Amino acid sequence: MADALARSRTPLDEAALAALFTGRGPWKKRLPQLLETLVTLGRARQVAGGFVAGH
Repeated sequence: MADALARSRTPLDEAALAALFTGRGPWKKRLPQLLETLVTLGRARQVAGGFVAGH
């Protein structure tokens, strides 16, 4: 997920990020927690309109 943010030239919201992955299962329900973890680790930043890479 951090790699997807790094490749994007614009901020991605949760729906746009979820659309990039085809995996099945309940992981999409945990997407907010996954993004929060990436922010905490410095791998992502939250900006107006979504999330961007944290570097």
